[in-house]
Amino acid sequence: MATSLENGLVLGLLGTGKIGSAVMSGYCTPVADKSTWVPRHIYVSPRGADKAKALHARFPNHVTIAPTNQAVIDHSNIIFIGLLPDVARQELPLLNFPQNVTIVSMMATIPYQELLDLLRLPRSQVRTIPLPSSSRRTGPILAYPPHPFVRELLQQIGTPVMVNEEKEVTTLVEEQASRDYVSSFFQSLADAGMISHEPFQDMAEEAATPGGLNEQTHRGLVASGAYEFGWILRSNVHEFMDEHPSIKSKKGSKLHLQYLEGIEEAKTAIAAARETHAHMTFSERM
Repeated sequence: MATSLENGLVLGLLGTGKIGSAVMSGYCTPVADKSTWVPRHIYVSPRGADKAKALHARFPNHVTIAPTNQAVIDHSNIIFIGLLPDVARQELPLLNFPQNVTIVSMMATIPYQELLDLLRLPRSQVRTIPLPSSSRRTGPILAYPPHPFVRELLQQIGTPVMVNEEKEVTTLVEEQASRDYVSSFFQSLADAGMISHEPFQDMAEEAATPGGLNEQTHRGLVASGAYEFGWILRSNVHEFMDEHPSIKSKKGSKLHLQYLEGIEEAKTAIAAARETHAHMTFSERM
């Protein structure tokens, strides 16, 4: 993918959590058929020490752990913010941001107007919702308001879906935005299933911040019986086949095809429940 982004851009990350780590990993990992652009350097905050150390260990030539949040700001052209909401409300008003800095908020539950109030900056602020798949430079990234420079920046790690009204961040009421988001979302799930050798359970746990919204989604899926539904469906199909063993041998017959379809539906139900938990950072994070 051709880009007009400068190679000398320096990115900063306030709050080195799971989503922030995924985004910065994506920027450090060129993908030939998607994008090979990388920033000159990335400064990450010491908050989230384990994730920050892991990023530095993985990309020692690209990532530096700054001593303070202010040091991240002072060294960077573009600031990504991945702080927890309560922490952001405490710390952001205490920091000094240059008037010309570009801000990319990844704090899904802080509305745009509150972001403006916290940062006290007149422009160049965008509210975004990246997914863990950004680490592979794939998947949708919902963003508001439209911003040409940030769009190109986000294109390097996924599919930016920029909406014209903030209410669309939660509802995606505009047809094309909805289509773009859903198409990119399921493409990223397919890519994850093909690339990863991790069990779905491990992927789900990795995506869930303790006490965070992904973990709440998981609890909701468990409480609703979503996981069990897939297993019950699959068990029912196998039970039926055990009672009619001749069907398995009649390849190509209508019943045999129904059997195969039933197995696939069961697999899909199980995978969808687990993948939804692993990647559900759109509506449940709002």
